[in-house]
Amino acid sequence: MNNTILERNLLALSSREANLAARLSSVDSDNKIIGQTAKNGSQVPVEVEEERHFPYHSLFNPEKESIRLAAEYYSGGYLIFLGFAGGYQIEPFLERSDVTGILIIESSLSTLKSFLSIKDHSRIILDSRVHFLADVSVKEVEQYLVSHCFPALFGNIQVIPLRSRVLRDKIFFTAVFSSVKTSLSHLADDFTVQSVFGSRWFKNTIINLETAQHATTILSPIKKAVITAAGPSLESDLDKLPELRQGACLIATDTSYHVLKEVGIKPDIIISIDCQHITYYHFLNGIDRDIPLVLDLASPPTITKLTDVPVFFTSGHPLSLYISNNWRNFPSIDTSGGNVTHAAVSLAVSLGTREIHLLGADFCYPQGKSYCRGTYIYPLFQRESHRFTPLDHSFFDFFQKNSSLSSTQKDRETCYVTQPLLNYKERLVSLLSTLSIDFNNYSPYWTLPDFPPPQISRAERRFFGAGNCHQDWRNFLEKFYNQLCALPRPSVSVASYLESLSPDQRGLWLTLLPALAQTRKMTGTDRTGDLPLLQEVLDWSCRFISKHFQA
Repeated sequence: MNNTILERNLLALSSREANLAARLSSVDSDNKIIGQTAKNGSQVPVEVEEERHFPYHSLFNPEKESIRLAAEYYSGGYLIFLGFAGGYQIEPFLERSDVTGILIIESSLSTLKSFLSIKDHSRIILDSRVHFLADVSVKEVEQYLVSHCFPALFGNIQVIPLRSRVLRDKIFFTAVFSSVKTSLSHLADDFTVQSVFGSRWFKNTIINLETAQHATTILSPIKKAVITAAGPSLESDLDKLPELRQGACLIATDTSYHVLKEVGIKPDIIISIDCQHITYYHFLNGIDRDIPLVLDLASPPTITKLTDVPVFFTSGHPLSLYISNNWRNFPSIDTSGGNVTHAAVSLAVSLGTREIHLLGADFCYPQGKSYCRGTYIYPLFQRESHRFTPLDHSFFDFFQKNSSLSSTQKDRETCYVTQPLLNYKERLVSLLSTLSIDFNNYSPYWTLPDFPPPQISRAERRFFGAGNCHQDWRNFLEKFYNQLCALPRPSVSVASYLESLSPDQRGLWLTLLPALAQTRKMTGTDRTGDLPLLQEVLDWSCRFISKHFQA
């Protein structure tokens, strides 16, 4: 071990990650790891165990070995290295401008300290794209990825394991790899949604501020909830509603509202989360203006004006969260399930319910039927139907283009499913597995797994509504606009640019990431780490806010 080399590495690390450098200074090195000189004179870390030597890199030419490894990863983006060792596998990527970020994960502080004692790593450490995680739990890895890895900014995310290192600490790195894989799947799903709706979220949220300022409705706590989704099974379950809703709060998803209205059932609450204008079709035949309409801040402005009692909430949209933290505190609803039924269950839980009855949530297309009769899609298809294109043809054509379409048999009935529907069901089941409530599913097309019996106790009685405004919406928006306009122009690289920003400035950029994701998709090319693209999105955001002021 070379104390001079260690001190040089720790000094470099303290300039960028002071907390990690301090933690490394307080632990002992791993005495099983030594340095060995390769044939070409390079220093290679080697683990010694019972007189056996396990080198982490080639003992002939570790640099040449790493160049071959790097050639296998022809696309750049954000790179996650499992294992550090001599850092040879990382060095070739430092030369590449298409690499936007690098995360290095090690199992323990003592192991990392040993590696830093063998070879000068200041070139890696001082690169603004590089960050370290050592002696962390799987949960901490997940939290870091969620808060630091943004596909809209960094592009493709890849995992590069150092095989020789992973095999020597198999339990840790296997768990980390599984966690990273799950996190990246969620990030990919989020990015896919952002690339479709990001700009719309931004526009709708800005426009809705005026309406949101005057929204004062507060929903009272409930003990029992009945939720209606718009699957085909709702038709046969409508007769159960009068008895079920006794002493209960009836929450209708936007798609199912008109079905209830046609049979003379008035829900207590309607919930809508879609930011697309197509949501308006659910309310073409009007809406009872005295029914509380629970809406995402990013809901279409045309929808927010349909009721006299709008109730806004925040979801996971960065701009929505920023507004809730800096202007008016709105209650939150879990919309990670990707569909309004999941959000309705989350709303019921937020209101303190102990018991939920769910009707019409089929998560499949039985006999090719996508929605129950009376939903918005029926009049649309009926207008387009004729003897050569009957109604059934339109319904089947509605979903059969999905590449993930498959079919199953349920009680001699053919049910069509798609991957998105399976994901919706899986996420709802995952949510329910964390709740201590009495849940009843009335759909005949799926059953809930056996969870432990709910621990029913005195539920916390919670009200659902927004807090006081800190200032007029125009004053808030003007301040937000000025702060965006004052952001420094992106330069050098994405990583260097972000590192140069203050925490408040980085928070401002987070509000633009969904719009950035959609802009990247609209360009038709992969402009990962393209700084002019960041400036383009920033300019677009400022122009839209300015235009909204003038209107």
